[in-house]
Amino acid sequence: MAATTEGYIRAGTVEDFKARGCAAVTGGGHTIAVFCQSGQFYAVDNRCPHMGFPLLVLFVLIATVAFTSTKPAATPPAAIPSLKIVAPAIGATVTGPKGKVEVDAKNWKTVAPAGSPVTPGERHLHFFIDVPASSVAVGQAIPTGDPKYVHAGGALLTDRELELSPGQHTITVVAANAAHIALASPTPQSVTFTVK
Repeated sequence: MAATTEGYIRAGTVEDFKARGCAAVTGGGHTIAVFCQSGQFYAVDNRCPHMGFPLLVLFVLIATVAFTSTKPAATPPAAIPSLKIVAPAIGATVTGPKGKVEVDAKNWKTVAPAGSPVTPGERHLHFFIDVPASSVAVGQAIPTGDPKYVHAGGALLTDRELELSPGQHTITVVAANAAHIALASPTPQSVTFTVK
């Protein structure tokens, strides 16, 4: 989380940015995308003025396309990490008090246990209960100890039984690295279902 000192917001160290290239920094009611390119730093509003979505998502997509398009034609493009909620189905009714959410994760290695050294290509899941993925900006730490954010860094890395009250719930699955930093890829997925 960004720290504020006399009107400035700490976004991270130079070494952090050289390693990861970009991050979303929130402060003063705004989210700013900060980029490091060839040792130069740039900061812009993290909202596309045309489409309204976070620029860091676009940055990751462009970087992926640029990277794969510059590879020799004989080399197939790298598989893009993805996740899909396979159960429960959208609009399903499940018997409570627990609702099991199952996720199919592809093209990435799960981190177990969480807290391992951060390694590119490794991720683990978080299950957001009735809060959108946008409640934690890409590049920011997912809260720990808050029951709305359930960490999946132990056994059953892609499934979770969640304690849910009767009624309609939306579960959003978000990938993070070993330091619990929310990632733009794979794209978060949501399912809304009813607990009876």
